[in-house]
Amino acid sequence: MPIESDTVMSSESYDKLEPDDKQRSSIKEVQDFLNRGLITQRAVYQRFTEALSEGLATYYPDRPDEASNIRQAFHQLQIPAISKERFESAIREKFPGQVSTDTTGLAALIDILIWHAAFPFPLTCTVSGTPFMDEDAFFRAICLLTRDPTPRYGPSFSSAAHRLHTGTWGSHDGWLVGARGKDGQDFRRYLFRSLAEPMGSQAVADTPTKIPVPRFIMYQYREPDDDEPCQIITVKVDEEERSVDLQDILSEYPPEVDPLTANPLREAYWVALDSLPRQPHDLAELSVPTAKLISLLKLLYDLEDEAPSGEEAVGADLMTLAQELSDEPSHTGWPKFDALLSSQTERIANALSRVFSIFKSPLGPVHM
Repeated sequence: MPIESDTVMSSESYDKLEPDDKQRSSIKEVQDFLNRGLITQRAVYQRFTEALSEGLATYYPDRPDEASNIRQAFHQLQIPAISKERFESAIREKFPGQVSTDTTGLAALIDILIWHAAFPFPLTCTVSGTPFMDEDAFFRAICLLTRDPTPRYGPSFSSAAHRLHTGTWGSHDGWLVGARGKDGQDFRRYLFRSLAEPMGSQAVADTPTKIPVPRFIMYQYREPDDDEPCQIITVKVDEEERSVDLQDILSEYPPEVDPLTANPLREAYWVALDSLPRQPHDLAELSVPTAKLISLLKLLYDLEDEAPSGEEAVGADLMTLAQELSDEPSHTGWPKFDALLSSQTERIANALSRVFSIFKSPLGPVHM
């Protein structure tokens, strides 16, 4: 169910009312999963990978080779870890004449790939300091980065569609949130974390950055003589941003799926968070080098398809944004990053999807 633009986001304390049967049973189910060792980092990754693989086969039956192409591409780029030189070579060969000599934008693409490979957990490195990425991690990253390009002015990033279950909140009837839908700000958070670096010990968040997460949705009836439709009320809870994505994935891909009963509610997975690694830095402790962001936007502009005669290329907006950023400080924090990229979210998502889609087709020889 999408959250409409006129929805009232209630700030009432969600926990002030007694939980209903579904909430209580959800916590018991998640605790049972924990006791049986079904919520470990390895198990979460395995379910996530399997679900993405099944999604490719289900939604794109006319493209049966995509999964094997992605995995084959990993082995072509690996020596033994993902080779920066081979990655850059693959991009240049797929987009001949469109990549400038500035390699900063290409390095940003690699950072984006590496971060999404670890998602929803923090990045881990080998003993040599090389970011760890195995075949499954590469597969997940490409799937996450190449979901169908969103409609440029469509609803995909303007509202979030949540998975809901009928339930109650105190005396109110409505819907409990089983899994949280994503919106444009989620994409921008992923991109920010992909490109960001810690600001050092001088930048320590006084309070954790919070994300408002919907827990319960209901209709509020207006006065009997009011012709306006019912108002949708969304009761939300502020969750720590460092673990919100992890809780999303846990609820979207539960250890066991019973078609006869609903999966545990998203809110119940908080009991598993202490047993799993979460992002080490708050958003307030990170910043993106502005020059790196500018180079990425310019690269995405360079790789844009040529516009039909007489039409302005869609990527022109990305170049305009890159030029505006040249007046910004050397590093961009999360609030500014979020505001600057807000109007270009779908264009950036589409451009990244187009670039990383090269790994869904046969890659061909990759030269060093």
